[in-house]
Amino acid sequence: MEYHHINWSTTSFMLNYNVTEKDKASTSFEQHCRRSFKYKIFIDELPTLYCTRQCWPDLYPSDICLSCQQRTETQAHFWTCPEHQDIWRNILNRAADLLLQILQQNKAKHIPTLDEIRQSLHESHIFISKGLVSQTLFDFVHSAYRFLNNTDITIAKTYNFIYLQVFNLLWKPRCSQVIDFEKQIGITNRDKRSAHRTMNFNYQPSLKAHQDPDLLDDRRLRPWVDWFTATIKQGSLWLSHVYSPQMDKFRSFTTSAINSFTDPYNQHSIIRSLDRLNRVSIVNTV
Repeated sequence: MEYHHINWSTTSFMLNYNVTEKDKASTSFEQHCRRSFKYKIFIDELPTLYCTRQCWPDLYPSDICLSCQQRTETQAHFWTCPEHQDIWRNILNRAADLLLQILQQNKAKHIPTLDEIRQSLHESHIFISKGLVSQTLFDFVHSAYRFLNNTDITIAKTYNFIYLQVFNLLWKPRCSQVIDFEKQIGITNRDKRSAHRTMNFNYQPSLKAHQDPDLLDDRRLRPWVDWFTATIKQGSLWLSHVYSPQMDKFRSFTTSAINSFTDPYNQHSIIRSLDRLNRVSIVNTV
């Protein structure tokens, strides 16, 4: 996705436009929720299982999507999950109906057909899933109005409808699945609020769940990486792992680690692992 394909001024307007016909106050709890959800989409911070497992590797045994049971649940997968596609397409079709209705109510000079509106929205679905307004969609709506303010408001109302439907029809059911999953394996809110991470894993680290093939190269890490990352996040010393219940596994790792660092055939694997740790540290400090 090229940056020049994004209309940044309309994107900014859309992210901060949260009023509705029933809620015209300058601020409210409902507006805060709408804005929060949109910004989390925009900055790629939806609390997917991939993100939660990065924060609590000792609690979550897997980050595989609970809907399709096929791939790691990243934010990108949330939008492309096979189990979500029918609802996602229906949301875009209903958004096209709304956009056509807004154009007719505002007596736009040129009103496109419903099929043209649907095609434009479906072609912009990647931008919508990233909290962005494409320049193509802006030009499409602007050609009907020729007034910038009307164009921004119309696009913002359409996006607000889309995100509200996504929240109610996709995100909330997904969260219910995660809550049931957490109850099954005994994860409580108190566990997640605890400032002290434990090395008593809520699962057997050796029993790894199926890994997403698209992330294997980026996440081909040994168990010690998860342990070290969890400790670094809490400001502890990595040496504390030597005296943890994982001591035997740690000691068995040291011999193979020394060999891997001196083996030229494993250099590329080591570089990928170190690069992954470096990115985790950068994200945690931002």
